[in-house]
Amino acid sequence: MNQKFQLKGLQGFMFGKIKFYEKKSNDVSIEFENGRASVDIITPSIINFFSPLSTERRASKAVENLKRMPGKITVDFIDGQVLVYTEKLKVSITDNFMVDIFDLNGKRICSDYRGEDKPFVRRGNDDDGNIAAEEGHQLEEERKSQKIKILKQLNPGSYFYGLGDRTGHLNKLGYHYKMWNTDNPNPRVESFENNVQIDSILCGT
Repeated sequence: MNQKFQLKGLQGFMFGKIKFYEKKSNDVSIEFENGRASVDIITPSIINFFSPLSTERRASKAVENLKRMPGKITVDFIDGQVLVYTEKLKVSITDNFMVDIFDLNGKRICSDYRGEDKPFVRRGNDDDGNIAAEEGHQLEEERKSQKIKILKQLNPGSYFYGLGDRTGHLNKLGYHYKMWNTDNPNPRVESFENNVQIDSILCGT
């Protein structure tokens, strides 16, 4: 899922308008002005969204012996939207690969964020980032290192509880976290950060 990508040498990349789409079995391919994407229906409630920004295709290593049972799938194009219907979900894909997912009663389950992308403000920091800089954080460099940025809309009243390895109060809404996905054995501290990481900013609406 994606809407605005920030790639090295390709800042603020946008897919552009939808040119055409094609359905083959349980896969819907969408051609945009500046790229392409695929919507792979695994089951009526599991859908994989993919765009070949860095590789043509990489199978997921998170699920073994994946069995595809997509069920009945219908696809339509209405008011500039590619609409994909499964037996449990309605998926709307619009220009710039914006994705919204609903249940069959019309309740919104997940949506891409369409507002202004504002940088995260570290709590206790001043507007110029001086305190964070004194602590050794290079905020602008951190933002430049973000290869892919995915912004999702939070529903009012949303909360993020726990995260398992994070201490403090349960609700983590409004904080910024770095989660590592690597086998690098070096310690994960402020003075050394592994190259492979996922930045999560849990912001309110």
